[in-house]
Amino acid sequence: MPNDIINIYCYESLIAVINIFNYKGNIDWIKKVKERINDNPLETISLDKLSLEFSLHPNYIVRKFKEITGHKLSEYLTKIRLAHSMKHMLSNEENITSIALESGFYDQSHFNKNFKKHLGTTPNRFRKVITG
Repeated sequence: MPNDIINIYCYESLIAVINIFNYKGNIDWIKKVKERINDNPLETISLDKLSLEFSLHPNYIVRKFKEITGHKLSEYLTKIRLAHSMKHMLSNEENITSIALESGFYDQSHFNKNFKKHLGTTPNRFRKVITG
């Protein structure tokens, strides 16, 4: 084979391999992480644990998760936990501190800060407006 054809073949092969690694579609491990968070938002999700489970570097996990989903892993987890907390606020009369802890937040202050950041209001005001 002439050198030009070999060079073209090598170049095309290299481009194909690079494109595989830059694939932006759904990656199976990301689906599994999202399912785990959605199914059990109270579970402690550590980057080290995910790294071992999926045999991926923690930085790769963080970067790819954001690239594919548009959310940081921690933001995604927080949003799911906030949705969990809102269901509790609507369905029962538990105090906000109990709901915060049951939703996976460290304390009520952490819960209030995230609630206001993502929803633009406090949990107490949200509950008053929704429940009347």
